[in-house]
Amino acid sequence: MEDKNDKGTENSTTTENQVVFCNCVLGARHEGAQLPRETYADSLLPNSPPGVGGVVILQYPHASHVAVILSFEETGIWIVEWNYIPCQKTERLLPWNDPHIVGFFRTK
Repeated sequence: MEDKNDKGTENSTTTENQVVFCNCVLGARHEGAQLPRETYADSLLPNSPPGVGGVVILQYPHASHVAVILSFEETGIWIVEWNYIPCQKTERLLPWNDPHIVGFFRTK
């Protein structure tokens, strides 16, 4: 999840020719999301309906988080994210009714 001291400009390392992001904003950019520069996960405001390639904004008790939307199913949204598990890339099905969903963002 988002490190509140990082604006998505640091917290990446390279190991054995693989880039590892310990920041969800950097990871989302790596996955193709076009996010404004100097962005924190908690500074993004919902501005669009959900769409493939867009971003879902999440709020957990101690951190804000963003993930890139891959596809949709009847039961939820397939997302790819970095740093949900510290410094790891994960994919998961996020239920439509997940209480942590704040909204969706897409660069216009």
